[in-house]
Amino acid sequence: MSQHSQALPTHQQAQYLDAMGITLWVPRYRLPNAQASSECEWPEPQAAPDTASTQGLHQLLKDAETAQTSAVPTTPHQPEAAEVPPQQGGGAQHSAQIRSLLTPDAQKADQAPTPDHEVAPSADAAQPPPSEQATPAAALAEPQAPLRFAFNALMLGQRWLILTTDGAFTAPVLAFLDAVLSALGEPHRTATRPVDFHWPMIDGFSSEAPLEEAREGMRAFAEGRKHQGGAPECVWLFADPQDEHAQVLSEVLNIAEGRSQLLSLPMVRAASLDDVMTSADAKRQLWRQLLPIQQQLLDTPAAR
Repeated sequence: MSQHSQALPTHQQAQYLDAMGITLWVPRYRLPNAQASSECEWPEPQAAPDTASTQGLHQLLKDAETAQTSAVPTTPHQPEAAEVPPQQGGGAQHSAQIRSLLTPDAQKADQAPTPDHEVAPSADAAQPPPSEQATPAAALAEPQAPLRFAFNALMLGQRWLILTTDGAFTAPVLAFLDAVLSALGEPHRTATRPVDFHWPMIDGFSSEAPLEEAREGMRAFAEGRKHQGGAPECVWLFADPQDEHAQVLSEVLNIAEGRSQLLSLPMVRAASLDDVMTSADAKRQLWRQLLPIQQQLLDTPAAR
């Protein structure tokens, strides 16, 4: 799985598991005489010590001492700039008693030297360099609408994955596909039950990476075919090139040079099922694409 698929939300995990054909079972109640499920014990978070009240009390004591110091008058013979020591009266003793009851952290904060004048930061120091400035909210990726596509699929001969975006696998279509595989020399031509697939499998959620999530869902669907007794070795896509679902599906499969780069499998693109069933030219185009991969696939026995 890609980095994007790590730590997925619950609804995306359900989509991928559903695409693989894995049924989700959620316990809702305890059966009679059943053993109780084990419960996880989560450590309780420890609350941070509340030092705000003690720090506020220290500030009040500082303000009181400052007021006492400034209240001492200066004599005419003494310069105004001379520093007068504070008087140790009953108020100062009471303040010392209160300080002894404070927490050590608050006492350390009280002992820290306080500058007489605060130096205003310069304009250059106030603004960080452009590389350290916070990224504006507009530059962040905004949630997008997910890609939408749908198809009908089945497995033939335990290794041929057949997809169609329009039409259904009717009895005549299955007979035609069986005849094509027979002409190719495929001894195993058993068809699985058709499956309807649509993406997204759960509506109502936005997407941060629509194409990447759709590809992960398609990859999960291909992996899920192994649960039906086979492994895809070649993909056939019957679709009208102008069909919207076919265009999106082609982008998701990342088709290039006759292969699905997403699934790393040979890819056969054919017209819609209706056109193939009624047009001799469409049949010839399908056959021309199958011939190059005929010997390559048939030399390897199908997975059982």
